[in-house]
Amino acid sequence: MGDEAKGLGSAAEVAKGREVLKEEKKMGEKQKPPENKRKKKPKVKILTPNAIIKKIKFGETGISCVVDSFGEDGPEVFSEETTIYINRDHPLYKRESAKIDTHTLNLARLITQEISLMKDPRNPRQAFERQSKLLKDAFID
Repeated sequence: MGDEAKGLGSAAEVAKGREVLKEEKKMGEKQKPPENKRKKKPKVKILTPNAIIKKIKFGETGISCVVDSFGEDGPEVFSEETTIYINRDHPLYKRESAKIDTHTLNLARLITQEISLMKDPRNPRQAFERQSKLLKDAFID
């Protein structure tokens, strides 16, 4: 034992042994760099301050619905991954939002339309059937 261990008994040796073991582990194992999963940024970057965003959870999966202004000539509804964008400037949206019942039905139609398209249907008939089932399940009392 050297001078540095004087008066400590074998405690200094134990501490040195731990340091050596740690260094051996570091040298023996290949260290993996931490995996950073990048979130994909949505293509629609700029939302107006009046945008309405609602997250809906279905079991372990979920979607986000964004109601925002995309211009009268813009699409009525579109989606990117698990986000559904609804255009509040679209003439049909404006007309249907006059009454609460038709507005609710129109929003349900748009959301179920995009959900059925998200599931990658083999043909249009399958997408329509899935949308019909979703609407039926949503409005049965």
